[in-house]
Amino acid sequence: VEDQDTNDNKVYAASYYIREASPEKDNQMIHYEVKGLKDQSGNGVTYKEAKDKQTLTYENANTIRYDFTLPKVNVSDLKDGYTNNGRFGASDLNLEKIVLYRNGKIRKTYKEDITTDKETKMRKRNCGLWEGEGVYKVEAYDKAGNQASVEYTYDTTPVRTNVLEARVEGTNNKSNNTLAKVGDKFIIVLDVGEELTTMPTLVINEEEAKFHETAGWTTGHYVYAASIFIKDNVLEKDGKVVDYQIKNLTDQAGNGIDKAKKTDSKGNTTYPTTITNALVNEVVYDFTVPKIGVTGLVDGLTNSTKFSAKDRNLYNFFLYKDGKQIKEYNRNFSNTKFAYDEKTGMYSRSNGLWTGTGNYKVVAYDEAGNESVLEYRYEEA
Repeated sequence: VEDQDTNDNKVYAASYYIREASPEKDNQMIHYEVKGLKDQSGNGVTYKEAKDKQTLTYENANTIRYDFTLPKVNVSDLKDGYTNNGRFGASDLNLEKIVLYRNGKIRKTYKEDITTDKETKMRKRNCGLWEGEGVYKVEAYDKAGNQASVEYTYDTTPVRTNVLEARVEGTNNKSNNTLAKVGDKFIIVLDVGEELTTMPTLVINEEEAKFHETAGWTTGHYVYAASIFIKDNVLEKDGKVVDYQIKNLTDQAGNGIDKAKKTDSKGNTTYPTTITNALVNEVVYDFTVPKIGVTGLVDGLTNSTKFSAKDRNLYNFFLYKDGKQIKEYNRNFSNTKFAYDEKTGMYSRSNGLWTGTGNYKVVAYDEAGNESVLEYRYEEA
């Protein structure tokens, strides 16, 4: 199209839109030609670098290059839109500026101190947050006007965690859910102050189980539970606390556990993602079965009326005659109280038969549910 400059000289202009299908690469010069340059008499151009007398090319003018690539925005330790790391930045061959938003408002524009890598020629700028938690957006622009952005939540608050309950569940006349025997299910219930997107892991004796969300025990909180069965390969002794770990307990931003707080000699505070034995109550092992004794018993036969049971956690035992239960002895019954030996830490109860000849069985349980059975025949002398 024809136009005029300020000196009334005739000037001509043409335009072309860069198409998405262009096969060219970044930083490659745009190749163009201006053809049919001649006056009314057919005279061509006199420019010395002209390809011929009627054509000019990109080589005769200022260089214009392609730039299709968006800047690359990086936010340290970003996962699923959350981070607890305040570092961010951007890079591009033609990076011009970075704009930082917090909670929807521009907080800072970075144009200075953009450096160029000698090998890659990439221009980059690394930055750090100076404000607190919030929703941030990092926008990066290159000189061609390409724009890229990343929006994320910056969260540095540790995870508030409480162990609501530690217990064992089992069958077999179990009366105490803080005593663990082989076959019992050890259960941990956690109260967490925010929703977890990645489930932590419960570890006991090298056995692992993932937590899962369960019904809430406290309004407005998130409750998670995990369980592991106590196996017969446990090497611990009676009375030893069940050691456990809760691993990889983090929020979406990667923050650790508030109650696992650690401060080093320089005053630096960290919040690990693992807690050990942070119980509201202790659960201990009890693998030993009660001991049953019958006076004068030889080859399953006795003429003595005396029998007894004892155990560190003896709870109750039952007496059967000819297949029928005839008596229960219980530590909590006022008429069948057990004796306690402070030196040995044992509960015991001794009794005498009051019925005659017959086939007898004594079944004894401790609080953990461990069971002992002794069958014998009593014959009156």
